[in-house]
Amino acid sequence: MSTARRTAAPALLPAQRPLARWGVLRRARVTAGNGRLEVRTRFRTRSWTLGGGGVSGAVYVPGGPAGGRLHLCDAAGASLGCLAVADWLPDGRGGPVPPGTEPVTAATAAAGTFPELSGIAAFCRHAGLPVRAGGPAPAPARRDAGLLRPGPARPGSPVPVTASFALLLLTLLFTVVWTVVHPSPRGVYTPEREVVARVWASVLVVFSALHVAAAFGPALCGRWQWRRVRLSPELRPSPGAAATVTRAFARRARLGRSGDDLVLRTGWNGLRMVRGPADPVLGVRAAAVLLRRGRPWAVALVDGRETVRIVLPWDSWFAGDPALTRLRAFCDRTGISLREAEQPPPRGAPEPATDPTARPRGFRGTVRGGIAVPGGHEATGAVRRALPPLGVCGLGLLLTAPVLAAGTGDRTVLAVELAALALGTVPFLLLGGVRAWWQDRPAALPPVPRTPGQPEESEESEESEEMNRGRA
Repeated sequence: MSTARRTAAPALLPAQRPLARWGVLRRARVTAGNGRLEVRTRFRTRSWTLGGGGVSGAVYVPGGPAGGRLHLCDAAGASLGCLAVADWLPDGRGGPVPPGTEPVTAATAAAGTFPELSGIAAFCRHAGLPVRAGGPAPAPARRDAGLLRPGPARPGSPVPVTASFALLLLTLLFTVVWTVVHPSPRGVYTPEREVVARVWASVLVVFSALHVAAAFGPALCGRWQWRRVRLSPELRPSPGAAATVTRAFARRARLGRSGDDLVLRTGWNGLRMVRGPADPVLGVRAAAVLLRRGRPWAVALVDGRETVRIVLPWDSWFAGDPALTRLRAFCDRTGISLREAEQPPPRGAPEPATDPTARPRGFRGTVRGGIAVPGGHEATGAVRRALPPLGVCGLGLLLTAPVLAAGTGDRTVLAVELAALALGTVPFLLLGGVRAWWQDRPAALPPVPRTPGQPEESEESEESEEMNRGRA
């Protein structure tokens, strides 16, 4: 393993994001170095000097769904800016999880211990900032930056969806005004009513297009940005013969180094980023093979505080390579140590040796002990996103079809409405079909090639395999 270790500026990284929000993970961070504290979000950057003329301390105020707030204060105690704690922790669940314990959340962590467990206190101490936990929130300074959040967390964009419904309301208002100004006899399809029908057909096309853009636009942009990322070195999963993983997991899951950070991509296209060994505060120092009665169940990446940053379940990641050939090569090139530790699985963790993202997206369940699943929106069926266009365009067809069936009106309106219905539903149905009939199917992975001189199968491995079969 390489003995020379380069030192990088300490940093807090944003919580895990879907692949569509890779731009947020790549840019947003909180750094302390060269006498300055910098908070960089997706869209702006705020920077202060460390000391009397800038940030002189921090106040942690517990409570709230975001794991509490961390106020950056000046010498007078006024808040210069505020951070939602869960926004700046890799797992996004209120804090890293020491092995063998329940998850640390805002509800379970005491006000005095949470900054220490999350690593925020260590980061602030390294920057020379004292942290006070508890008490009321400080008053805002004259140039308060407010709440600084990394950026969007959901894969879809809400702006086109909001614009689509606003367009519907405006069109409805236009219809009411037009009907009042140009009244028509009941049951007669007049040119005035034909104008309204054409306007609504055009609006339905725009409505469907905005919904498709909201769902697929950020995803395509994130994939394009991800293709430009080169992870080196890179660790791919080696599932065992008894582990069933999906094709999506086999194709996507990986752990690699990008600059000074380690990036984990899950089978559900979730991305988690942690600091590498170059970070002197929260950087990963070792990969610990966690054992239960001598049998491995996971590999945990831990920092210098012996706090778990990432957990890789054994059956899904390493059972096909019991000699840990790939993991040893990854650790040697990354500069982190490899060791074993007798540590039972977390209390209440279901099947801790299996990666939840190796299952189909429809999997629901409570995941504990650092084996984090991306947000609930990651497991939502793609077909559900087609419901708004289906409902709106279907209503338009129900209102127009009887008139056209009677032989009156412009049939072009019907063709445009059908096109709007297809535009708003077919892409989501195709995506759902690909997920159900290809991505979520079991994958067949090739065996890990053995290194020269490695025995084909030892008596110890045969005995362990028999024990595994008996437990299964």
